Amino acid sequence: MKKALLAGFLLAANSVWAWNWQDPDSKFDVTKNETMTVRLKWVVVKDINAACSAENKKRGGKPFGFSVQACSFWEGKECVIFTPRMASIHNLGHEALHCFRGSYH
Repeated sequence: MKKALLAGFLLAANSVWAWNWQDPDSKFDVTKNETMTVRLKWVVVKDINAACSAENKKRGGKPFGFSVQACSFWEGKECVIFTPRMASIHNLGHEALHCFRGSYH
């Protein structure tokens, strides 16, 4: 799974994984993860929307047409998480889960 992971808060109906990814207290089955071992890199940026759009474009995607609060992408064997300087635990956890679980929303 070396494709870019879309991030942020997309509007979605029900999750394919049968849990509410928008609820930070919602439980999920960790045995459904794509991997249990991930090397993480955390990058802090000034403009999260510009950085995430640029990173997505760099990986062959289109600039995001929506606002994001954080994003994550695979870079070789490392999952890179981008956040602004003032990040929430929910945003960081959401992106870290993408690194383990893949694109789930």
